[in-house]
Amino acid sequence: MTKIVLFISLFISSILSAQPGINFFANPNVHEIHINFYAANYYDSLTYYKEQGDQTGIEKYIGADVIINTDTITNVGIRFRGNASYNHPGTKKPVQLDFNEFVSGQEYDGLKKMNLNNGYLDPSQIREKLFMDMMRSLGMAAPRVGFAAVYFNGDYIGLYKVMETINKDFLSAYYNNNDGNLYKCEPNTPLTWEGNNQASYYDNAELKINDSINDWSDFVNLIYTINFSGNNFENDLRNIFNLDPYIKAWAANVVFGNLDSYVYLPHNYYLYHNEDTDKIEWITWDASLAFGVYAFLIVPNSIDFDILYLPNNAQTDRPLNFYILEDESLKQQYMGEICTFIKEEFYPSKLFPQIDSLGALIRP
Repeated sequence: MTKIVLFISLFISSILSAQPGINFFANPNVHEIHINFYAANYYDSLTYYKEQGDQTGIEKYIGADVIINTDTITNVGIRFRGNASYNHPGTKKPVQLDFNEFVSGQEYDGLKKMNLNNGYLDPSQIREKLFMDMMRSLGMAAPRVGFAAVYFNGDYIGLYKVMETINKDFLSAYYNNNDGNLYKCEPNTPLTWEGNNQASYYDNAELKINDSINDWSDFVNLIYTINFSGNNFENDLRNIFNLDPYIKAWAANVVFGNLDSYVYLPHNYYLYHNEDTDKIEWITWDASLAFGVYAFLIVPNSIDFDILYLPNNAQTDRPLNFYILEDESLKQQYMGEICTFIKEEFYPSKLFPQIDSLGALIRP
């Protein structure tokens, strides 16, 4: 029995150690990341390529050596990233590290990429980690989040949130497969029907995996099913879409005040075609405005935000939520998830210790 227990422990340990990023994200401390650029005018180059990329859609990186704690990774691709967060004043821009850009197969802790988020509009710097940790603890698909003090060529830039990238590494760890279509639903993906031609949706989303094949039929079929199933909405949708996790994620966004999401502004999510189930999965992304940061969002009565909120013309502007609320059983399921979050997750005696712990960690 002792040998069996030891074998199982070693087996589980070997699986965990093989998961990309397990050493980095399991470390509860603030990491230290030094980015040592090769070019003297690196900041001008990063800015120029970001602005060009926004116009052309082509992402271009510049080279640097990166030291993460005590590990040095040479010839890493660095670029500025982000949309609204890029407008943060000063030098603390969101950054992506691509270990694989210039050296094929190069990784850090099994990770090919790493996103450094600047915490734009969140002076606490902990909203997103609190929200994502909560989602992951409940089994919902969401990226891991850590913290790092970041330096450019020796100059301290600031405290960043390190966000796990949604890519094949993430998909393998969460779904145990990674070759299905992955759609990044940016900048505006309301799931409104725009016809059978997949090109009509190219300004709504980006295909991140299998882009050379460029077959969006599963995406188009999902949108058609949402909009035209009528009385068979639930059954037809469940056949191609993992509906329950989405309803749970929707309730979490509402209770935790994360309105920069499909709830209010229809973006900040991924859709993945799970090969094992042949169903599309919902993955939450970018919750930096959770806990009621509205700022540039013009939300009437935001403190008393209606849990059954739908925008004007919701049948076309937010059809997924509209048709769920039209179905009484699904509406009750959603309301039940709201109640569960309020009773089991969103209350001071649970949140305050987590807030205090993260505050103590990053305050220095």
